[in-house]
Amino acid sequence: MKGLQKHVVFLAFMVMGWGPLRAQGGGSGPAGTIAADRWLEVDLYWFDKDRIHGSAEEFWARMAPFFEGIEGWKGVILNVGWLMDYVLDWRGNLDDPIAFPRQMHQENWFVVEGTLEGDLHQKQEQFRERFSHPATNLRKYYQNWTYRDLRELAATLRQIAADKYGFRDMKVGSFVLAWKSIYGGSPSNWSVRQPQAYRTMENFGTRMANFDPTALLNADSTHYGAYPHGIAAGMHSYTFFGAQWGDLSRKVGLDAIVLRDGMVGPAVYSRGGPYGAAASSDAAIDDAWSHATAELVKSVKMANPKDLVIGYSSAVSAVSDWRINCFDLEKIAEEGYLDAYIDQTWAGAWNEPGVREFEYWNRPVSGWTYQMAYMLLHGAVLAKSRVHHYQLTETFDAWECWDVLHTVPEKLKWGIWAYSHAAVKTPGGIRMPAGAYVSWCNQGKRLLSESDVRLLSETLNAAYRDAARVKDVAGPTIIYNRGAMEWQQAHDPGGDIKEWIDEYAGTLMKWSVPIFSAARIEDLPFIHTDLPVLQTPVHLKPGVSTYIQGLIRRGKPVAIVGSPAGGVDPAIAELAGMDSRDREAGGVVRIGAVG
Repeated sequence: MKGLQKHVVFLAFMVMGWGPLRAQGGGSGPAGTIAADRWLEVDLYWFDKDRIHGSAEEFWARMAPFFEGIEGWKGVILNVGWLMDYVLDWRGNLDDPIAFPRQMHQENWFVVEGTLEGDLHQKQEQFRERFSHPATNLRKYYQNWTYRDLRELAATLRQIAADKYGFRDMKVGSFVLAWKSIYGGSPSNWSVRQPQAYRTMENFGTRMANFDPTALLNADSTHYGAYPHGIAAGMHSYTFFGAQWGDLSRKVGLDAIVLRDGMVGPAVYSRGGPYGAAASSDAAIDDAWSHATAELVKSVKMANPKDLVIGYSSAVSAVSDWRINCFDLEKIAEEGYLDAYIDQTWAGAWNEPGVREFEYWNRPVSGWTYQMAYMLLHGAVLAKSRVHHYQLTETFDAWECWDVLHTVPEKLKWGIWAYSHAAVKTPGGIRMPAGAYVSWCNQGKRLLSESDVRLLSETLNAAYRDAARVKDVAGPTIIYNRGAMEWQQAHDPGGDIKEWIDEYAGTLMKWSVPIFSAARIEDLPFIHTDLPVLQTPVHLKPGVSTYIQGLIRRGKPVAIVGSPAGGVDPAIAELAGMDSRDREAGGVVRIGAVG
């Protein structure tokens, strides 16, 4: 590989700081405003059904600063019992009780602050001490809410926001999660009538049932909101869900839906999908799942076009969306039915030692630099669409024990700044994330404190004002090659050409390679980057291949990520001094160790 070594230089001139983000110009918009979207997530159980107006007043008295000066979309997203049942089992009667899952288990919560100090042994001792005093008084569960109560809450939240705080375009929505059950609770009621609508698959290291958008439903004479005469045999599951949401959202007055965990791609937090750790070897089967996912998004949007439809990432590699999770996010985005997309940047909750009661160390591959890389690549995937791309800002959790905000607040602030500046380079200039989704704002009965709200809102506001002024980002750039994955999905979907560029980039950042931008490979001739980090440069259009070869010949720094066996254009491989007789990528071979 002598040729590649001659022409590749990694620009390691900062250690996860802000060295590359210096070339800035003036921002736009009136003074004091932020040209971004902002969403706030809260569990329905925090509100008091018997004093809806009073609890809504308390909510806004604390949370209003989050939205001051925000010019873009802004809204509150409610968790209505997690599962899809409140939509799927909607019968059209506002006085019906909402069917919440039973016997869900909230984790213990703890009031803790500060990082763990000392050596490993000392930190583990502090970890055990930290989680020895649960704050059980925070626990709260769902009252007997009806759909009419939910409508009143949504209307009250909007009214107070407008009349008292001047937020005249505040949206109130809800989310759904695709799982059959959660937190050890009872399974979905609707799944008992339509069991084939849920497919059991490997997810997050365990077997679990997930809503199947490819499923065909059984005949069902139940009176549903959108189908008063019942379900005809053979109806697509995505058609039914979309119609139910449309009817429910209009009658209850909900303005947005977040298609959360497992809805847009079934797997979360680990490489996986409907067919296991790899896509099916049959391209037609994979395409069917991708088509059904696209139809699910379309059905939801078309059933109530005025509502916003927001997707939610799997919190792992963006490459795995299509290659394993079997949905083509780029195609879905370009169809125009998806309004926004949240990257699950829960870096602290899944990476920091000592923030979870049952695990001292969690999942480093979901940590700070990896989430940055996943955000960058999703930005490149979405760059040609009108989809609003969001970072997720973690705080503490409404069901789990972790608390990033109070244990590693400085890292959380780094995350806000980093993810808000995840730049996509296009021929027309820099494209930055459109806003933030703050999750959660409650932990049991406890709302974020005034100081919490101030820290988060001030940090978010400063970061997004700064991002609006960035004109260029120096340093290396991830170069996304859709064509390589498109060819792979069509001809060898179960194969592997080492295309996991975002995972590799997340690791490179650990070694001080400052990757803060992404671009698409077809745009490479029209942008500037100090070092293109190429994702599997193969199956290229002739002009792009010629351009990359020219860079190498001129001695410009180029980095190649991909297997010599099928992952690199032969002409580029020859210039780089790469040679392989292998026809496919094999396993990892240990060739030595550092003493």
